[in-house]
Amino acid sequence: MTALHHEIMRYATLAPSHRNAQPWMLHVLDGDLFIHPDFTRRAPYADADDESLFISLGCAAENAGIAARALGLRGEVSFHPAGRGGLKIDLGAARHIEPSALFHAIPRRHNAPEAYDERTPSAAELEALQHCGADLGVDVVLVTHRPKIERLAGLLEAAHQIRGADQALRAELRAWTRVTEHAALQRRDGLFTGCGGGHLAARWLGPVLCDWLSSAPANGARAANRARKSGGFAVLIGASREPHRWVQVGRACERLLLHAAAMNIRAAVINEPMEVRATRLALAAELGNHSRLPNVLIRFGYGAAGLPSLRRPLGQVMR
Repeated sequence: MTALHHEIMRYATLAPSHRNAQPWMLHVLDGDLFIHPDFTRRAPYADADDESLFISLGCAAENAGIAARALGLRGEVSFHPAGRGGLKIDLGAARHIEPSALFHAIPRRHNAPEAYDERTPSAAELEALQHCGADLGVDVVLVTHRPKIERLAGLLEAAHQIRGADQALRAELRAWTRVTEHAALQRRDGLFTGCGGGHLAARWLGPVLCDWLSSAPANGARAANRARKSGGFAVLIGASREPHRWVQVGRACERLLLHAAAMNIRAAVINEPMEVRATRLALAAELGNHSRLPNVLIRFGYGAAGLPSLRRPLGQVMR
């Protein structure tokens, strides 16, 4: 493995993932990069069919492909269904280097969960976001109309309330939440509350605070208020409910997030409505799409930059 391969893998691991679980294993074989699912890091209650896991793999593959092309390699991404599915990124030499603003945006892209200032991006910027799934078979539906945003805010609040009452979902969320700096730095994964401007706690208080955070009614009201102050939402809808289609959704998701970062638009992936079937169905109905469920919900706008979430050392995710 060369230093160039190592760098491309590093860019791959900067991708977002559900719960920041980083559910991937990487290795280079015969000059190509392979990204495999790590099912030990799945979320069986929130993501029973591993949809979000494969979306996360797609995000990592998109980063790897963009980085490879920017560094003079082919960077073509393909899905391999052997086993339970995996991805191959062609790292053969390309005829030319493909410079890309998205490549430079990879280390700058951070989840920005705080409130925005309600400004809507320009028509040209919205068009750039909307086309991010065009060649991947992924529909990107943008919501910028204020009455629709208000209805989405209501769905967000309802999703928080339903999820907060679900003991299994709450327990799973607690397992991935890091409310102390010690726990965050020790694990280097999961949802560190310090990255989202949330509560930090002493080590002894961590479990108590984590349980309160996962069920606090104020969470839903706060999420709804942030939704109302957004510039808009992007909803990504894949062609079908199969792992290779979920991977394409992940690639479109990361491409959209990178385009937003390159244009200094803040964005945050919103998981709650996707984890509650009732609100997911309601979102599909709101969009007028009753045949396909939405896969990803992204809030975007203008505001403070998010903080980078922690990543495990590359040695821990390499085969």
